[in-house]
Amino acid sequence: MATRPADENGLDLSTTEARAEVEKIKALFTLCPDDDGILPEWEQLVSRHDVKGKTTHDARLVAAMRRHGLTRLLTFNASHFARFTEITVLTPEGVLAGGG
Repeated sequence: MATRPADENGLDLSTTEARAEVEKIKALFTLCPDDDGILPEWEQLVSRHDVKGKTTHDARLVAAMRRHGLTRLLTFNASHFARFTEITVLTPEGVLAGGG
């Protein structure tokens, strides 16, 4: 998403710029391990919410969140996660406006 062109809903960063941003993000947040327990969570979500196509990647992120006890997701693409009632979806605009 960071290196995807802006006209394709990306940030249009170079790989060097994206890598620098990733390093900043890693310094700010605790990283959770990618473990085998995510797969059963993902399978349940895909079945429960009838997830198909590209949105299976969104379901995988939600599965990892559930596996690690995370409940809130900050995203530019809130509509991609609206079906997942298991989490609270926040947007940067909403947070800046005081909405969580």
